[in-house]
Amino acid sequence: MKFRTVIDTNVAISSLLFDVRLNNLHLAWRNKLFVMIVSPKMVDEYIKVLAYSKFKLEQFEIYHLVYHEILPFITPVKTKNIRPVIKADPQDDIFLSAGLW
Repeated sequence: MKFRTVIDTNVAISSLLFDVRLNNLHLAWRNKLFVMIVSPKMVDEYIKVLAYSKFKLEQFEIYHLVYHEILPFITPVKTKNIRPVIKADPQDDIFLSAGLW
C-alpha cells in the first residue's frame, strides 16, 4: 500500500524549480512511489505561485510544469469546506482538507 501524500505549494514548487535536495521528491511522484493527493484548489494555488514574478516563468513554462510535471502524476480529490483550522495561514486549510479525503 502506497502512502497518500499532500504536498504543500512551497515544497512542490521548490522540488520542480530549484531545490536539488527535493529532486528525489519530484522523481518519487513522477514514478508514483506514493499517491500524490491534489484538489482543484491546490492546483489553482500551484498555478498562482508559479506565476509569481520572482520565478520569471513564461506562461508556456507554467503550462508545461502543471500539465506535464504535476497533473499526470496526481490523484485528484474533491474536498469539502472545513472550518478554519490553521490560524497562522488559513489558506493552508486546502491542504489539510485534501488530506482528510
